[in-house]
Amino acid sequence: MNSKLLIKKNYIDELFTFLNVDLKKNQLLDLINLKGAKTIYTPTETTPFLTSIIRKFINNNIVVVLENNEIARKVFQDCQSFLGDKSSIIYIPEIETHPMSGLEKNSISFTERNDALSKLIELNGKPALIITSALSLAQKIPEKNYFYSYGLLDLKVGQRFKISEFIDELIKYGYKRTHTVENMGEFSVRGSLIDIFPIGIELPCRIDFYEDNIEGIRIFDPSNQRTTGRQNELKVRAIDY
Repeated sequence: MNSKLLIKKNYIDELFTFLNVDLKKNQLLDLINLKGAKTIYTPTETTPFLTSIIRKFINNNIVVVLENNEIARKVFQDCQSFLGDKSSIIYIPEIETHPMSGLEKNSISFTERNDALSKLIELNGKPALIITSALSLAQKIPEKNYFYSYGLLDLKVGQRFKISEFIDELIKYGYKRTHTVENMGEFSVRGSLIDIFPIGIELPCRIDFYEDNIEGIRIFDPSNQRTTGRQNELKVRAIDY
C-alpha cells in the first residue's frame, strides 16, 4: 500500500468511500452496539483496521491489549494513520527493566509511560482509544489522587514561587537538568528563566520569574528555541514516583 496515502487525515473514510462500503448496514456494527462489555479477538495484522472501524463509530473508551510492546507501538502508529490527528489515541508503553539492575526509573520508557498517563488524565473522562501491551497493563501505577495532588505542580502567572524551591521540586519530580531543553523530562535554568518540557504536553515551556513571582509562561519550539505561544497556566506532573 502506498505510504503516502496513510498520512492523510481520516484515511479510513476515504477507503470506505473508495470501496463503496456502508458500515452502518454492516453486521459488525450490530455486534458492537450490543449492550454490555465486549471482548473481540483478532489477528495482529487486522487489529489496526478493525480497531479504527470500531473507534470511528463507537463514542466510548476502547482498550486494545497486544502481545508485546513492539506490536502495541506499531498498532498505535497504524491507528493514527487511519484515524487522523483529531482522534484521541493514547499508547501506554511498558517500563523497560533490566534483569540484573531492575527497574530503571530514569529511562525513556518510564518518561513516555507517565506522559501517556498524564495525557489520559487531561482528557478528563472524554472517550479515548487506549493501546497497550499485556505486560504494561500489569505494571503498577500510582493511585489516581497522586496525579491530581502529590505529583502535580499547578503553576499560574502571578503566582509566588521561589526559583530555588521550584528547581528542587523539579529534581524531586524526576526532571533532568540540562544546558538546553530538547526532550521531554528536561529542564534548564538561565537566570530568571526556567525552560521545562513537562510530560503530557506537546511542546516545552519557558517560565519567566521576577522577584520570585511567575511573570509569564511561553511555549517554544525546541528545534529553534523560538516562542510559539503564551499561556496563563501550566501543569507539571511528576515523572518519578
